[in-house]
Amino acid sequence: MIMIGISLLFSATVAKGQQTIIPSVKLLTPEFSNVNSKTLLDGHEMVILIFWKTSDKKCCCHISSMIEAKEQMLQGENVKIIGICSGEGGTVCHIKPFVAGRDWEMEVYIDTNDDLKRAMGIPGTPYTIVFDENGKVVCQYNGYCIGSEELICEKLQVHLAMNN
Repeated sequence: MIMIGISLLFSATVAKGQQTIIPSVKLLTPEFSNVNSKTLLDGHEMVILIFWKTSDKKCCCHISSMIEAKEQMLQGENVKIIGICSGEGGTVCHIKPFVAGRDWEMEVYIDTNDDLKRAMGIPGTPYTIVFDENGKVVCQYNGYCIGSEELICEKLQVHLAMNN
């Protein structure tokens, strides 16, 4: 029953090969340096982009599960996880220690005014978008359900197998 629900959530994924949807928006690093969102996709590796917020337990569970699934299922593959922290209401000093305290192996950027989230039409958090090496959307996933991280990694494995 749970797998059927997860499969239905994935039915809203974007068609394979859709072009990148990353607009040009200013983000902050946890060290408060400015970064343009266009630079997140470097053309050399697949990217799992997760919109999240520190106050949402589902977001934190999703990130922890996604990192663990990536380490187990995609070991040795050229895939990185990027977390876009949004919805923090201007208070961002806690994000760096928050991430460090969880020992999350991922890049983190802060969408201080939710500009990127709004420009990309992200309805809520957590929200995951997977991009291939060329910046094309492989799949998108709204929300968190136990096991969703494995389905995302399976989609990545299929994509990698088709392109190797």
